[in-house]
Order: sequence, then C-alpha cells, then structure tokens
Amino acid sequence: MKNLQINFKPWNLFLITFILFVSTSLAMASPKPSGMITQISGSASYVDIKTSQGAPLKPFMKLYEGDKVTLEDKAQVQLILFANGSKSTWKGPVTFVVKKTKAVPVGNTAYKPTVSSMPDVVTKEVRRIAKIVDPSRMQKAGAQVVRGNETESTQEEPLPSVELDPSEEREINLARNTYDSLIKESAKNDITPELFLFSVLADYDQFKEMGTLINTMRKKQPENPTIRQLEVWLEEQM
Repeated sequence: MKNLQINFKPWNLFLITFILFVSTSLAMASPKPSGMITQISGSASYVDIKTSQGAPLKPFMKLYEGDKVTLEDKAQVQLILFANGSKSTWKGPVTFVVKKTKAVPVGNTAYKPTVSSMPDVVTKEVRRIAKIVDPSRMQKAGAQVVRGNETESTQEEPLPSVELDPSEEREINLARNTYDSLIKESAKNDITPELFLFSVLADYDQFKEMGTLINTMRKKQPENPTIRQLEVWLEEQM
C-alpha cells in the first residue's frame, strides 16, 4: 500500500490555524457565572477577576469565580451560587472571594456568613432570571469596562395572561406550593421566592401574576432599582 500523503498549501495551513485559534478564543472568552447577587444594602464594591477593575456592586449582578467583593461597615449582600444552590448572607465590614461552590472570606478567616441551601429546582429557576435581567453583562462606560445596569421609568399597563389546561394548572400550583414553603424559610426582605415563581410563570405566560410578584419584590427591596428590568422584560413579551 502506498503511503498516503496530504500536501497543504500555505494558505490552507493559515486558514486551519486561524479557525482553531478563533474557536479556542471564543471558548475561553465566555466563562460561566458562578452566582448572582439577589440582595444588597449599604456600600459594597467588587473587583472583576478578568479586568482587575473595581466597581460598585449592584442587585442582580452576576459574579464569576475569582471576583472579590468588599462590604463596608453595616453593608449586607445575599449571594446565590448556581453550582450547588448555596445562598449566603454577608454583613460588612468583610471582603470575600467568589468560588464555584462557596465564597471565601479574605483576611478574617474566622468570619462565618449565614448559609443555607436551596433545592435544585429553585436554583435552576433563579439562574434563568439571571439571564432575563442580565445587568451583569460586560458593558462600556466611557473608557472603563463595568458590569452595570440602567433603569428607566415608563407607564405601567395591565398585561393579559394565557389560559391554562389542567396539566399546566397542576404544574403552576406545585410551583406556588414551593413558593409558599420558601416564604416561610426566607427573610422578610429576601426576594428569592419571588424570583423562583416569576421564572416558572414565565413558561406559561402568566403575566398578571408575574406583575404582582414584581410589586411584592419592590415592597421587599424598595432600594433595588434593578427590579425594573424584570418589568421591562415582562412588557417586551407582549
């Protein structure tokens, strides 16, 4: 049998190398977020692991492995990690680094945040909310790259909902039962239960009830302007 030889022209070799380089670069440029901030009060900031730039921490912001968060005195944040459904509450003054399955305090190693675990189904729905609002996407703000959000006010209008069949009603009722259980286990200003039910209702176009959940979130966290992004998304579905 003759030896099989393939002769590549210089242009073909360049093209193959370029395609491999682009594919590898895209895979490396799209890291998955480790978690999301669902509650914040007081003065808090973070340092982006990719750019080493600091910026104010904002509600619904997604954080990545290696990001460093600093809370000033009396500040408080709640962090949900997607890998294991860990929900932790941190109170300043403290600095911590985000990992895949936990956040680790810096310096004060004796510090212990309040940590609880959420069911997988709840974590999954909350993660979907992160994609809906997505205020943590990289954006340009002058010469500085930040992960931020913008808010605006528009007139609210009632939205119609879709009629459900019996099986869909059962699914939503199960979600409502889970919501009630989460309410009993969560702090009064914790909007995780509302984020969970909002995501489930989005699958069934239950816009009116979703609007009610937004109002509830506003009452729980009146200082959270990012809740407006959920309302904007809701309006865009119509």
